[in-house]
Order: sequence, then C-alpha cells, then structure tokens
Amino acid sequence: MAGSGGRSVRKRDVGRGGGGAFSSRGPGEGLPLALAIEYYRLTMTGTMNAQLIDRTEAEAYATWFKALSDPTRVQILNLLALADGPMSVGEIVEQVGVGQSTVSHHLKLLADVRFVFRERQGTSIFYSINVACVACFPSAADAVMGRPAASARSAD
Repeated sequence: MAGSGGRSVRKRDVGRGGGGAFSSRGPGEGLPLALAIEYYRLTMTGTMNAQLIDRTEAEAYATWFKALSDPTRVQILNLLALADGPMSVGEIVEQVGVGQSTVSHHLKLLADVRFVFRERQGTSIFYSINVACVACFPSAADAVMGRPAASARSAD
C-alpha cells in the first residue's frame, strides 16, 4: 500500500513503529519532538474538567463552522477584517476575484450568522466585520475540543 509522498508502507510495518502516519501508534506519535510536545500540551491540558456542551450551543457552533467551510467566505471575512471601513459588493468582488453573484451569496450567508454587518446607504449595501462575533471563534473551537476558553486559561 502506498503512503503519502510515495513512501511505501508494508502491512507488517503497521503497528511496529515503522509506519509513520499509518502506524497504530497513539495520536501525536511519529511527529517531530517539538510538534509532539505541542500536540500533547494542547490536547491534554484542561480536559479533566471539560463538560459536554448542550445541544443549543452545539447547533450554534455547527452553524458558525459551516459558514467558515468555504474558502471564499473565509477570504471575504479576512478582507473585511483588514479593511479600513465598510466595503461594497463591487469592492469585495475586485479583491477576491469571483463573480458578483457568488460574493453576494456568500455575504448573505455570513450576514445570516452575524459574522458581518450590512448597512444600506442609498441604493448600495456596505459590509463590515462583526468583531464581537468573530472574536468568539477561538472560544467556540476550545469549547468543542473540551478545553477551557482562552479567557479562563489566562486567568490561571
């Protein structure tokens, strides 16, 4: 069977430490030492007191992550976060290099989950980042992974 990068992994190597990413070793093993230490630090700290998130919170997080599942939407969010002020659809189209209808569709989805604000000025609509909502991304990822939120970690 072929592994990544053209490396061949024989069935007998799996589970004997010779299979790299294909071995039956534990998660994080086979990584360079510095990455393995960081992996274990991130995955093992704070999980002893973790609680299952409730259904309503899980549904909200799933909606957020779904909104981030398209690279164009991520680019649009990045563009708006870096912008000096609100941007029109035309300005966004020029920057991300996709069609106007596609950008409008993505902006609607981002506005539906409140990642961006819409502001009508005459016949134009301008979009800006919702900093308060976007700031919750790391906390949502921490909650899903069973880690304390960054604010709780920094209080320690």
